[in-house]
Amino acid sequence: RSTLFPYTTLFRSRSIQNQAKQIVAEARDMNGKGKLIATRVSNIAGADLRVLADAVRQVGSRLAGMIVSQLPERLFFVIFVSPELNKEFGIHAGQLMKAVGPILGGGGDPKRIDFSQGQGSKIDQIDNALQKLTSLIEEKFQA
Repeated sequence: RSTLFPYTTLFRSRSIQNQAKQIVAEARDMNGKGKLIATRVSNIAGADLRVLADAVRQVGSRLAGMIVSQLPERLFFVIFVSPELNKEFGIHAGQLMKAVGPILGGGGDPKRIDFSQGQGSKIDQIDNALQKLTSLIEEKFQA
């Protein structure tokens, strides 16, 4: 193992925390009821994207959203919902995944209320998927 390992891990951890803070800072406020995140990042594969999503959920509260990561020939995406938003507005990460995953040419686990992770291949559909997710969450906040 390299002697640089602890330093590279620490740097990676700080980088993820900084990125999470930026994502939460750019989240759209839903009239004080919660925050909506619909964003894309580049070159973050599955496990690391999950780490980023967990960091976003630790940095912010009352969040619902999606982060899509584009790699050269593949997409990874995560959908997350704070428990209080599920309880108050019925926002369900798995149901959002069922609606949005196919747009991206893939899918993910539709069972969990708070988190769903998937992958797809339709890179040209990222904007459409983020728009669909945004409209679905907006409908829940307005209901």
